[in-house]
Amino acid sequence: MADAYESANDYQRELEAFIELASLNHSEDGKASAELRNSPLLTSRTKQLINSKSNGPEDQVQQYGLLGHHVGGHKRIEKHQPVLLNVQAPQSIFLCGSQGSGKSYTLSCILENCLLPDVKVGRLKRPLCGLAFHWDKGSGDVPAEVAGLCSQGVNVRVLVSTSRSQHLDEVYERIPGASKNLEITPLLFRDTDLSI
Repeated sequence: MADAYESANDYQRELEAFIELASLNHSEDGKASAELRNSPLLTSRTKQLINSKSNGPEDQVQQYGLLGHHVGGHKRIEKHQPVLLNVQAPQSIFLCGSQGSGKSYTLSCILENCLLPDVKVGRLKRPLCGLAFHWDKGSGDVPAEVAGLCSQGVNVRVLVSTSRSQHLDEVYERIPGASKNLEITPLLFRDTDLSI
């Protein structure tokens, strides 16, 4: 791996800097350790390094889920290194892209990592709350994909426009688990709630 750098010394200096950054004693105010602990994405190797530098009995990165794996192209990350979603800190995620680019799959992975404990793909001691906004011009007769989480026992509330509420009730009730875990609620705003 050192051959990708100008010299072995450059590699060693960079490695030491990364280890220093990951050491949880880096700064008195804890900024460096907080940044690492709260980073939304980590490789499994980074998680292992952060946890190995912990001064306490508990790991610093305690809740995470498998999001995917590195496909290569970066000299410092091994190909196929697992990429983890760190779900112990609040996050805001915006997904966009062309049709078929994997937005829905990625959103499902993110929500499942936050809401469903599964030791095969991560660690989630305290499931979180998820909030997903979805808008699509042509989705009037198709349920929001995240509503499918109700079939896995997750309580889901979908907010719909009042003009489409009755029709969408019929669409959503066909989802497995909807009768037990899905609530359809009209989305209502008062005039005073809206401003320009």
